[in-house]
Amino acid sequence: MIKRAVLFLQFILFLSFSFSQQVSLSLDGNNLNYSSTDDIGGFQIFHTGCVDGASGGDATANGFTVSTSGTVVLAFSFTGSVIPAGEGTLVELSGDINQDCLTNFIFSNVNGQALEWEISEQSSDDGGNVEPEASCPDGTEVCLTLDGGNLDYSSTSDIAGFQFSHDGCVDGASGGDATANGFTVSASGTTVLAFSFTGSVVPVGEGTLVELTGNISEDCLSGFIFSNILGQPLSVSFPVIDVLGCTDDTACNFDESANTDNGTCEYPEENFDCDGNCTADLDCNGVCAGDAIEDECGICEGDGPEENFDCDGNCLVGTDCNGECGGSALEDECGICEGDGSSCSNDSGCSADTDVCLSLDGGNLNYSSTSDIAGFQFSHDGCVDGAAGGDATANGFTVSASGTTVLAFSFTGSVV
Repeated sequence: MIKRAVLFLQFILFLSFSFSQQVSLSLDGNNLNYSSTDDIGGFQIFHTGCVDGASGGDATANGFTVSTSGTVVLAFSFTGSVIPAGEGTLVELSGDINQDCLTNFIFSNVNGQALEWEISEQSSDDGGNVEPEASCPDGTEVCLTLDGGNLDYSSTSDIAGFQFSHDGCVDGASGGDATANGFTVSASGTTVLAFSFTGSVVPVGEGTLVELTGNISEDCLSGFIFSNILGQPLSVSFPVIDVLGCTDDTACNFDESANTDNGTCEYPEENFDCDGNCTADLDCNGVCAGDAIEDECGICEGDGPEENFDCDGNCLVGTDCNGECGGSALEDECGICEGDGSSCSNDSGCSADTDVCLSLDGGNLNYSSTSDIAGFQFSHDGCVDGAAGGDATANGFTVSASGTTVLAFSFTGSVV
């Protein structure tokens, strides 16, 4: 058995060179609790002198020998027993025990291999619900607190004078560091005023600024004005507890109880309120703040009526010979839509309804007539010097030519 103990002590010297499963530790009062994924073959706890004794727990229950010195708790088994994998109270410590006084741990399994360990942060006595501590905001030069009727201060600047209002709760004001430094302190029904006729100050530091009498509370004091020796204002505040949240009252998640913005403000989408309701006009597609509009025919995003038509499809202008609204097609002289006039012309090139079709062959004015010609006349621009011959003369016509006109007729009633 002695040899086994010696071997255990020897393994402690090289435990830091081996690795195994983890042992999680926590303190519950003086009980050192554990949760282990491997059997524990021995352990050693280093402390600062806070441990008076160690016994009990699963160490003792599994036959471990537990001993305590001024700096170490040692536990092992002469018989090779182990504390099985699991959880429970490892050992009960006596003394002024806290997590800070336990400085290191060594655990091994039954083969002498080191087990990794960790210790969880020790919770407070109230279960971890620590009341947040009040403090003055950053940049405050004079931090005030009330201790009964004593108005206490902590200042980073010399105070050359001060004044504050009250709601009638202050009956009197005197004493404190203000009086000690030669200040004249007076109290009226609404104001406390303190200054020095000699230019003395309440030096940088902390203490009781002035002793107030009456029914004093922080709520009844307001309007603090403090100044330094140069008459410059000093920032003043009572301690406050930071309440984190959104402090923007235009945000959807505004927290009226918050006094410190934590960047969590949430805002509605543009043109919507926090409940998702559209705060702008809907377009014709029902889109909030959309830009779609109806055309003159009442069609959303429509192109309007076709050119020359109304919204009912009626033609607003004339139709051409093809029946096309606003079209440009015309009938030729033969009555053919978009025709070239050739459909009604004769062999001479005149239209079919022409009675006398004329053509020039040099100076000869030829004709093709479907009716007897009893006389004729035509104008010219001076190009005709004379007119004679032809069927007109052959048929007894008198033919004459002037500077602008050619005239032919029969005195006897003959015809061509």
